[in-house]
Amino acid sequence: MKAKGLGRGSWHPPAMTETATSTPSELPVTFDFSARTYHAAIRLAHVMAILTIALGLVVLAGWAFHIESFKTVFHGYISMKANTAVCFVLAGTALLVGYLFPSSPWKMTFSRLLSAAIILISGATLLENISSASLGIDQLLFEDSLDSATQGRMGSASAVVFLLFGAALQLLSQGRGGVLSAHILTLAGLFIALLELIGYLFKAQIFSSTYTQPQMALHTVGG
Repeated sequence: MKAKGLGRGSWHPPAMTETATSTPSELPVTFDFSARTYHAAIRLAHVMAILTIALGLVVLAGWAFHIESFKTVFHGYISMKANTAVCFVLAGTALLVGYLFPSSPWKMTFSRLLSAAIILISGATLLENISSASLGIDQLLFEDSLDSATQGRMGSASAVVFLLFGAALQLLSQGRGGVLSAHILTLAGLFIALLELIGYLFKAQIFSSTYTQPQMALHTVGG
């Protein structure tokens, strides 16, 4: 195997090449896909990011205009909280701007700020659920009519998932060095959502033995 631009017998191990001496943030995130597969994956990622943003905006509209079906999907189901919807909008925008549009320093910085906001919101919510305290963020945007100590509060499972996703987005900004860790965190978040989906299908509260706070809303699981 010959390295591009080097003559016969002059190949060196990757550690000696110019690319390998670059910092992780300078290395592009690349995969060994065919051009057709790559472009199809990018298009799918664009669609999913846009749908994620749209889901969050629809739920926020439900809270703003008191449209219960936007918040719960079906009557009697758990509502998606406003902070959860905000995290959906932040996550979709961070992915779209930072990684799916042509890259630039300001776009990457903006994406990092959005993912940091996701980590802050979900981390604070998780702290509230663990400590049974209130940091005043649950009804910052809209007042929840639910009469409980957790009014307007994102469920613990949702908070953990967004904490994982926010960290994954931060790791992606480090280039190739953070891709594997980002994939692991994303898969962990998807696994939690899958457990919640199983709970809906079989009417079992998967996290009932660990958390007493509300579980995920149906469209949170789908999102």
